[in-house]
Amino acid sequence: MSFYIDTRKWLHFCSEPDVTLTREMIPEMLLKHGASANFSNGVTGSTPLHEAIENIRECDHSILEAMFELLVRHGANMDAVTWSSGDTPLNKALVLMGYPAVALLLRQGADPNKCDKRPHLLSSCVFDNMGLARRRRKLGVIQMLVYAGYDLQHKTPDLLYPEDWSQVDPGSIRGWLTTVKYNPMSLLQLTRLRLRKYFGVNIGAFVHNAPLPSSVKKYLMLQDIDVNCDEPSCSNTS
Repeated sequence: MSFYIDTRKWLHFCSEPDVTLTREMIPEMLLKHGASANFSNGVTGSTPLHEAIENIRECDHSILEAMFELLVRHGANMDAVTWSSGDTPLNKALVLMGYPAVALLLRQGADPNKCDKRPHLLSSCVFDNMGLARRRRKLGVIQMLVYAGYDLQHKTPDLLYPEDWSQVDPGSIRGWLTTVKYNPMSLLQLTRLRLRKYFGVNIGAFVHNAPLPSSVKKYLMLQDIDVNCDEPSCSNTS
């Protein structure tokens, strides 16, 4: 059975009274009976996860979290690329400035480097994920991208090695990125990065089942980073 789950209609339930049970049961019932969590829209190539991200502003964020958990549990591809615009759910969330959705995707293992830049597409992915975060000056998003595995070495050619490090302001976004690009991460940061790369989209399941202290679990899930942070003074990364 391959039919499309219209997440726009599902999310619309959130504005209706007394439909909590219905809005959670219908998509789960469809998925349990064979509906594909990755079935794409025939016009744009959007998957149910893309459309859930796009309609986040219609609902409380908890609705998106519920939909995300349900779709991923049934095999949704967190890094699916649309045909028309070449964007992933993460890229779409950044375009729409849906930063809670950005945090949700990155924490659960979405690829921060994935972005389809095919020249024949009228693409929203003209700017990759880091490019969008830098243009919006969202330090928390930038830090989360970096610690989720964004490839600074190969994807930021504008960040050159400084001739004079005294001129680099680590309190600015550009200065912070330059410092991180050309200096080694701490052993703690490298361990987190390695584990997240190894487990990929299964990082959430690994952390949930691992016999680790809650503080370590939060660190591995990037919960030490405030996605709404705009200034270095509110950063708590280590």
